[in-house]
Amino acid sequence: MEFAIILVCTIVACFLLRNPIKKSPALFYALAIIIDIVFITGTFIAIPHALWRVFFILIQKCTLALALFIVVMFIGVLPRNSKACIWLKPIRAELSIIAWILSLGHMAVYLESYIPKIFSGA
Repeated sequence: MEFAIILVCTIVACFLLRNPIKKSPALFYALAIIIDIVFITGTFIAIPHALWRVFFILIQKCTLALALFIVVMFIGVLPRNSKACIWLKPIRAELSIIAWILSLGHMAVYLESYIPKIFSGA
């Protein structure tokens, strides 16, 4: 149920933020990077529990990136003349990049535990 709510909110946000994302995608890329940095920092230092819970659900579980990737994939399968496709197709690449950046935060926590194993030859 948690993911369904995140997916619906992500779809709504994509429609509402279409013009700002198209106008300045670098701002949204930077915001995604900042979210990842705060999340990764929160794994090493204590941050408020409520904030950590949000980050855990959205970034650690990778639900926000997954929801964005689902939007990107559905844009590709919608009929080309549908209103949703016409509205969101211009930002499909940008949404994909934002989702990829957000997925890096998810991966970083796991990679941190594997890097010592890789370099030690274990």
